[in-house]
Amino acid sequence: GGGQGTQIDHMSEWTSLPSDTTELDLEEVPTQDQLVQIASRFTCLRSLRLCPGEEPPGDPELDFAAEGVRFPELRELVVEWVGLKGMVFTEDNTPKLEKLNVGCIPGHVSPFRLALPHLTSFGAEHTMLAEDEDGIGQFGLSLSRCPKLEQVITYKFRCLGDINFCVLPNMKEITLHRSECTRALDILYAPKLESVSLQAAYELDGFMLRNLPQATVSTVEALLAATKDARNKAREKALEVDRHWRVKSQERTLEARERNWIEDDQEWEVQSQPDADDSDDSAQHLAWGIHDEILAEHTSSVFSKEFSRLRKEMWGALLGASVEDSALPSCTVDVTNMGGGFRKGKLEAAVRGRVIIEKTPARDVYGMDMDSDSDSGDSSDDDMSQGSSW
Repeated sequence: GGGQGTQIDHMSEWTSLPSDTTELDLEEVPTQDQLVQIASRFTCLRSLRLCPGEEPPGDPELDFAAEGVRFPELRELVVEWVGLKGMVFTEDNTPKLEKLNVGCIPGHVSPFRLALPHLTSFGAEHTMLAEDEDGIGQFGLSLSRCPKLEQVITYKFRCLGDINFCVLPNMKEITLHRSECTRALDILYAPKLESVSLQAAYELDGFMLRNLPQATVSTVEALLAATKDARNKAREKALEVDRHWRVKSQERTLEARERNWIEDDQEWEVQSQPDADDSDDSAQHLAWGIHDEILAEHTSSVFSKEFSRLRKEMWGALLGASVEDSALPSCTVDVTNMGGGFRKGKLEAAVRGRVIIEKTPARDVYGMDMDSDSDSGDSSDDDMSQGSSW
């Protein structure tokens, strides 16, 4: 009958369903053409589940952002064990989506982009984003572009990046349990936030909670643009330094000796051009001389310092100071098994009173507390210090 929910074990069966079907549960992965046909036929679909139960061999990656894929009434989407050509869900393909859950997506997903005006819940498990330059900051920006989002629950949702700013006007709960290769989450504004779990997010030492009521999605976009600008300028400076050292002259030799890079009886010898391929190729590195290695380390250091300086300067101009607001709800931050952990001293004074640190201490076989670190002490870490590779 019309409006029914249907579980489909074989792809050929969906063609017999009425066009007003509202729920569809597929246990076999469709092809891209079949996905287009499903979207075209079931325009009333409100719930779609693609869950084969295990990774099907040889199945193509599905592209929900491709031409012809649009689910105008879809409220809930669950995708598990399905290859995805990017994770792009916007008003163009799922304008009314409220709940999105993904799990066990093979490979490195790229691009990742959400912009959903009605999304309230996002979940992800055992899924990894691609750590490419185009993806910098996209996790935080995507959350910011879903203004009704209340809940983000993830487990082993990995590689979310070195830089993430977000504005979350309705967010109540964020869980990034075991989010490896995720190094930063800077929440500019989240007036309803009550719970953050960073449990076993070992590398997430760049967590920040601010209270900047004036911050908007445009602020996040401006911060990411500033980051890109800072990176480009830092690269240019590093390249300038690299070019300086590749000019063969007695002056360079004397300068290298003064820096104690080489012995007094040695000449400075490097390739005339840097290696265009920066991959970790052992044969190439064997071809390098020790002086090339010294120069590579030096230019990398120049880039990191310049990027950090420019970024801090640019971010500071855009962010401003947090506003104290006693009416905001308290927010529990779970730092259990977080490695370096998170300390309230990293927060601005205007925000510290809102935060409650929660930590289940690791215990030895005798039940004794193995972690003596304080969770409330000040930290000397720079709160804008995040990973930088050029």
